Amino acid sequence: MCGIFGIVGRYDAQAARKSLETLIPRGPDGFGFDEGVGYYLGQTRLAIMDVSEPCGPFVLGGSRLVFNGEIYNYRTLASELGIKAPYSEGDVILSGLERYGSDFLSSLRGMYAVSYYDGQKLLLARDPVGKKPLFYTLQNGSLIFASEIKAILPHIKTKNISKEGLNCYFGFLSTLAPHTIYNGIYKLHPGEMLEFDGMQIIKSRFAAPFSPVRHMSKEEAVSGSRKLFFESLGLRLNADVEIGSLLSGGFDSALVLAAATKVHGKKLRTFTVGYDGFNSYDERAAARESAEIYGSKHTEFVFTKSDFFASIERFLGYMDEPLNDPASLPLDFLMRNIRESGVKCVLSGEGSDEQYYGYHKYLEYAKFEAIKSAPYKGWLKNYFEANVAYNKEWELFLRAFKDEPVYRGYGENFLDSQRDRLLLQNSIDSMGLLEEAIREFEESGGGDFWRWASVVDLRMWLDEVLLHKVDRVSMANGVEVRAPFLDSEFVAHSLSIPSEYKLPSSPKSFLKEAFADILHPSIISRRKKGFSYPFMEWLRESGDLGVVRRIASETGLFDMKSIEFYLKPRKDKGFRHHLWGVYIFSRWYEKRFL
Repeated sequence: MCGIFGIVGRYDAQAARKSLETLIPRGPDGFGFDEGVGYYLGQTRLAIMDVSEPCGPFVLGGSRLVFNGEIYNYRTLASELGIKAPYSEGDVILSGLERYGSDFLSSLRGMYAVSYYDGQKLLLARDPVGKKPLFYTLQNGSLIFASEIKAILPHIKTKNISKEGLNCYFGFLSTLAPHTIYNGIYKLHPGEMLEFDGMQIIKSRFAAPFSPVRHMSKEEAVSGSRKLFFESLGLRLNADVEIGSLLSGGFDSALVLAAATKVHGKKLRTFTVGYDGFNSYDERAAARESAEIYGSKHTEFVFTKSDFFASIERFLGYMDEPLNDPASLPLDFLMRNIRESGVKCVLSGEGSDEQYYGYHKYLEYAKFEAIKSAPYKGWLKNYFEANVAYNKEWELFLRAFKDEPVYRGYGENFLDSQRDRLLLQNSIDSMGLLEEAIREFEESGGGDFWRWASVVDLRMWLDEVLLHKVDRVSMANGVEVRAPFLDSEFVAHSLSIPSEYKLPSSPKSFLKEAFADILHPSIISRRKKGFSYPFMEWLRESGDLGVVRRIASETGLFDMKSIEFYLKPRKDKGFRHHLWGVYIFSRWYEKRFL
């Protein structure tokens, strides 16, 4: 796991090195670069596999490669390529690209962001599921890329907020590829590659994990899920350092632990975080029960109010873009403590909910989808357009009457009507921000509401919010996170299963039935509990919300009436994520621009 940075074109060597140094937290175990006429390529390294091998860049003839990530099948690929030991993942990727060109990318099974330069042309690529980020910009004929925006910013003359990025953030909690919060800086889509010949940029898709729905029996669906999950987990248990596992009170992390223990015979260290005095938020008891059932060496950390405010400052210090996910802060605290305990690689349960309909929200929106077949829909559409009501229900009904996707992702936060008022003339309709997800859905065969929910959440919630959060927070603390549910072959199988097999009689009932033989009954019967903690209670007590009014007034970005509406205290905890989003943006903007 690494941080990568590079420039193809003219560059200042001292400035380039300083940019690479900003990525040392991502890779504290190694630092290397290669520079020549018209190129600078650098890499920092977090050593998880082949820890004795040197850090990149990797060189073969006139070609060079830097990459960030883990390729779980690299030894198999090395054998197929005839590569003799000793070698590392970078050697295998470089040899494969030299022999087969960009077609070789489809052979890689893992998480990665790759940069390959043959002396004439630069190739950048990001893994199909979107685990690892890759940002780029074109400045005065030079293409600059990096694992994080902070390495690119020193090479930008003028920093401006992107209108598209601003709408993505408030609409969906995070910016959405290809946009970032900055004008002129972009990020690759998952499964996308970019080629630069010194003159122009050409982008194309080389892979996507969204297989069309296939005809199969329920037994075939179950056996495929079991086989690929156990295989995926086995690949991710392979490392030259100790591997731990994140353990909440939920089903997903318990299944990862159960399979690692009962199928692969691994005893893992497990880690969880809790909150004293807030029992409704605390999952430690359920996590402790799972640890006892499967015999893991379990460690609990208590996240306090003082830890919360310390984590806000750390988070705002290393996050290049605002991210509206309050769970980032206890995760930062947890990752820091995990690394201090001596573990720098952990397993995680991301990706299960999106593939196997684990969110209660899906059932709510399925009812709105049914409205699309209502009689006199055209009349109802006209009526709703003529009688505007600024609330969630009005907007969802109108979407249904207009035959638009009603469900636009688990992370949808400020609806279009709310952003119209908040952002004044800068608002963009969310259908425009959904274009890429709609295209991928249609190109993979389309399908019913449930399959749409999976695709849009894998792209706009999982990729852009959850994986964004996990990558920045874990790597800022020098920890690698591996997600068995997000193996590209497992995802492809999941998305090919007919929806009727996965429809939940209870959340993720398909997986509960498929893995019942390794799961304790108490885990199967647990009620789903969304992750939360008293972030808004603590924030209001601090009096720090005054920054929201100050930034709104100084920047002119927001409608002040809307700001006052969201600042108003509410007993029902309504609009918490709206206010948190404005607060985090205000604090981030204050640090970066004022």
